[in-house]
Amino acid sequence: MKLTRHSMIPFLLFILSASAFAQDLPIPGVSPSRDVPNAHLSPDPATEYKVVFDFVMNDDNLDDPYPMLPLVARYVNTLANMGVPKENRKISIVMHRGSGLIGLNNDEFRARHDGKDNPNIELINQLHAAGVTFHLCGQYFQGPGKGDRLRDAIQVDNLDDPYPMLPLVARYVNTLANMGVPKENRKISIVLHRGSGLIGLNNDEFRTRHDGKDNPNIELINQLHAAGVTFHLCGQGMISRGLEESDLLDAIQVDYWALTTLIELGRQGYVKI
Repeated sequence: MKLTRHSMIPFLLFILSASAFAQDLPIPGVSPSRDVPNAHLSPDPATEYKVVFDFVMNDDNLDDPYPMLPLVARYVNTLANMGVPKENRKISIVMHRGSGLIGLNNDEFRARHDGKDNPNIELINQLHAAGVTFHLCGQYFQGPGKGDRLRDAIQVDNLDDPYPMLPLVARYVNTLANMGVPKENRKISIVLHRGSGLIGLNNDEFRTRHDGKDNPNIELINQLHAAGVTFHLCGQGMISRGLEESDLLDAIQVDYWALTTLIELGRQGYVKI
């Protein structure tokens, strides 16, 4: 694109103002989530967000910060970027099992990790300055255990059958109905992200991305939607995969970010499975 003399000034002003705004974010150098036009369930500046992050995953890579720390930093900056003031950001981190040692001072960390420096200190201090509280399990403090690695989101490897969790949801819906729970009392939502993000594609787009194979999830998604189940697709993942809303089934709602959707649904009383 060729910039004319008249278009150069507003362009430079935009760059300068955006850069200045980025410097005002609580955690320097961490980008907030990207804007998703017309996204549902975006953070609300007037809402108080009480969120706890459970740091249970093991981390064998001692050269980089604990994997969940940058995610929390991104969430903090996203809330700030969306206008949520510091007093409405009530964010806590619970450290235990696999994460119990990331809060050690550098001398103790080096003593326990072959002389390596603690890569988490700077980000922990920045998060703490931004109002995030850190809670270490006292039982772990007395005797650190090995902890277990959390499972990643299920990846869709078998494209001939529906996504593994969909039949489980269908069974739960039918169980509630069979026990006499009316439709208006069945508030069930599915959040699609990471490994499951592409199951909501319409058949044309699915075939384009999967060697001509039909989307085996369409019938069950439509049946669940007709039964009152809502589907929420992560808007950040949609952008990363180069998707448009026209690529999706009608049953799929695009939300701002899976993380903010899970938090908002939790605030509304939904139980995460």
